Amino acid sequence: MEAQVDNVHLASVLRTSLNPASVLRVTVILEDSLDQLSIIGALMENGLDPLPNKGGEDDHPSMGFRSKPTSLGNTNVPMNRTRFVSCGLSRLQQSSALKKRKADRQYLWDVLEETRHELEIRGSFENLQRAFKDDKDSKHAFCETLSWEEEEEAKQSIKQLKLEVMTMNQSTEKEVQEYHEVIAELKDQLQNLRTWTTTRSKYMQRRLELQIDEQRRWSLKLENEIRQNSEELEDKLEHWMERYDNDIEDKQQEMNNIKITRANDRTKIQELTKKYMEYESVIIKHELMKEAERKMKEREELEFKSIIKLQAWWRGVRVRKGMVVVVTLSGKKGKGSKGKNSKGKKK
Repeated sequence: MEAQVDNVHLASVLRTSLNPASVLRVTVILEDSLDQLSIIGALMENGLDPLPNKGGEDDHPSMGFRSKPTSLGNTNVPMNRTRFVSCGLSRLQQSSALKKRKADRQYLWDVLEETRHELEIRGSFENLQRAFKDDKDSKHAFCETLSWEEEEEAKQSIKQLKLEVMTMNQSTEKEVQEYHEVIAELKDQLQNLRTWTTTRSKYMQRRLELQIDEQRRWSLKLENEIRQNSEELEDKLEHWMERYDNDIEDKQQEMNNIKITRANDRTKIQELTKKYMEYESVIIKHELMKEAERKMKEREELEFKSIIKLQAWWRGVRVRKGMVVVVTLSGKKGKGSKGKNSKGKKK
């Protein structure tokens, strides 16, 4: 714990007389230690253990002193019992260690707080010296008590282990006797199995020899049949190869003829396509000319109708204004009458 290291350093500093500057420095160190202890306390309140548990700790609420765990040597108890006991002991040790850390933290925090208060008011550290002395005395007394308790516990453990060893020896002898009986029974079964295996192997060997002879006869028969089929297939293959060659030549000739016919057809198609394009261009030109003539004719008719309407309007204007002139020319009169007749027809 970092606060403990600072406290040891603080104790060495406080053995000398303190001037105001030293008092200020020591006060700052104490305040920093108190802050660290407050943080550790907050972590413990939230169920967290800020320090790993490296061995058993005593239950004395001192300033962080720990005792070494006792070792009773290796035991020969069964594995499942050892695992169960060790798991339970581990949980108890963790719980007691956490409680001890909480008590140590609170004790150390109280001592440092009183020391800081004493330094600020009187500039002395008698409370810290008294706390170190009390802790040293209590630790010495606790170690003496712990040594006696450990000795008694070791005696009880040795007695219990002797009883367990005796029980295990009896159980082992019984198991060895059972193993000997099982081994004798297995030997009898092995002898019976060897006899049965020898008889069965002879029977299987004879049976396999008969099967091999029968299989050999069938193999010879199949070999003759396969040889005959192979000769027939070779004859058929030769026949089909000749037919294949003849068919290939015929098909090649047909393909050449088809290629020639295709080339001729392609030439004819190109010529017909050219003629079609020429005829199509002529037809398009003719259609365009007919369309132009139709549009021109419609335009002329529209212009003619417009001129007739304009002349009629002009005549009406002249009649209304008394500007009519008697035309004596027969040609003009006939033309005018013709225009009226045509106008009447148009209407």
